[in-house]
Amino acid sequence: MKKLILLLFLSNYVFAENNFYIYGGLGETILQTSSTDAANQINATDTPLISASFNKFDKNNLSKNISLGFSFNESLSIEAGYADLGSYKQILNGTYSGGETTTYSPKSEIDAFRINAVYKYDFIKKIDFLFKLGVSQTSNNVTTYLTPPVGPSFKEKVTRPFIGLGLEKNINENVFVRLDWDRYYTRFNYGPDYSDNPTPTYYGGDVQTKVMPLDNFYLSFGYRF
Repeated sequence: MKKLILLLFLSNYVFAENNFYIYGGLGETILQTSSTDAANQINATDTPLISASFNKFDKNNLSKNISLGFSFNESLSIEAGYADLGSYKQILNGTYSGGETTTYSPKSEIDAFRINAVYKYDFIKKIDFLFKLGVSQTSNNVTTYLTPPVGPSFKEKVTRPFIGLGLEKNINENVFVRLDWDRYYTRFNYGPDYSDNPTPTYYGGDVQTKVMPLDNFYLSFGYRF
């Protein structure tokens, strides 16, 4: 009974002090990819390609973000956040030595989870500057398409240090608005690796991947409990 009373007292203190907060919003993700790399690593079936060309890069780079935080004091907080970083589909054309043509189009759907500390200080009047440092893990869910067959699906996970910056303005005691930049990393699929096998099959060849940065810019509204 004493423990329950103590827990209720502490919970009341925490929420009375607006220690917990939540925020979420929408933004844009920028994937630092290269169409030249993609064209050079286009997939093959039975023989390597003698030429490959980048056709187009379809993307839905709308990011959706939600985070939960706890403030230790006015300057230091800890947060846990989730971000849907959009989807990306490369469309590349290739020609085999026998003259046959093919289209390789892997589709990636990327999301991320992070845990980070936040340091806050007054930037200008009523606007705070935020510096975020922690760790993040991205998941790249890849579905590969090779005309005519559909290839296998797989998931690539990357864990890296996390860094971010932001600006925050209080609307009132409980409501605030934030503008954030977060840096994530993902492993992007470019096709088979010909270094070990000069004539890999689609299902047997090693997949060529590369770790690339993702920049997430987003506007959020939040609430302190």
